[in-house]
Amino acid sequence: MTWRVVVALSFTALTLLSPSRLVAQAHNVMSQGHHKLLEADSTAKQAREAIKQSNKVRKALGRYRYELSQSDTAEAQSTLRQAISDHTLQLHHWEAQGLKLRQDSAVQKTESLKLLRAGMIANWSSWISQPGPLRGAELTSPLDNRSHNSPQRSVHRNMPTPRSDTELQSAEGMSLQVSALAGQQLPEGLDTGSFSVSRQRKIFAHIELIQDRSQFVPINQLHRWRLILSSLDGEAITDGQVRFGGHMPGHVHGLPTQPIIEAGSAPGVYEISGVKFQMGGWWVIELELETSVGSDSVRFNVVL
Repeated sequence: MTWRVVVALSFTALTLLSPSRLVAQAHNVMSQGHHKLLEADSTAKQAREAIKQSNKVRKALGRYRYELSQSDTAEAQSTLRQAISDHTLQLHHWEAQGLKLRQDSAVQKTESLKLLRAGMIANWSSWISQPGPLRGAELTSPLDNRSHNSPQRSVHRNMPTPRSDTELQSAEGMSLQVSALAGQQLPEGLDTGSFSVSRQRKIFAHIELIQDRSQFVPINQLHRWRLILSSLDGEAITDGQVRFGGHMPGHVHGLPTQPIIEAGSAPGVYEISGVKFQMGGWWVIELELETSVGSDSVRFNVVL
């Protein structure tokens, strides 16, 4: 049975259970996701080892080719050509192995996140109303927002200039010139999902906008968010101390406000008030967490 069928059956079955069995089954689904995530991490580690091995073989190949160019005896040249042939085969093997393991890890991670997501949605169904991506309503065409020229971090006369063609401009209400704006580039395949695994693999989190009539994140308005924190096995994290931060990659500024985080109306549920994004573009929300399962961090990407 494929993982897609397993996830679909798991989510369908969860909706048909009694409340107590629903909680138990939701925990079970998230535990499966946790196990699959550990598999993905293990496979990714094997991929890194294969890539390291291919790099070693590539260096040896370079060394043998140089020695062959300097060799002046037929016997030495024959030995070196054989070594080059053997190492070329090894290089192809390790490169193929590394690529396959990386692809396997990506598939396993996708499987794990689908299971974790399904379990959390079932367990917190009364509080999760917006499971979709984090985005702005106006994003109907390729991103054409403007960002500060990231290579030019400082315009002080005593600081070295990373590039000679950086254009400076004056801004109203500012006494210093700032870098001219340039188009912000989104990484290919940027994840804007509202569910995320923490950096240390201790916490699974969901974040969504609390707004009655729209699922889209507004610009230049104060708004509130709902945050749900769980262990990767489905246990609500009720003692979380959360620090909410945000910034725009390529810019030199963060959020214009200092959001406040408070415990919500259910275990594992928190409410964040005073959030504001002052311009469109790619924002990164970074949450620093202190909980009973340890210190960790989780991030979300928002495109407005």
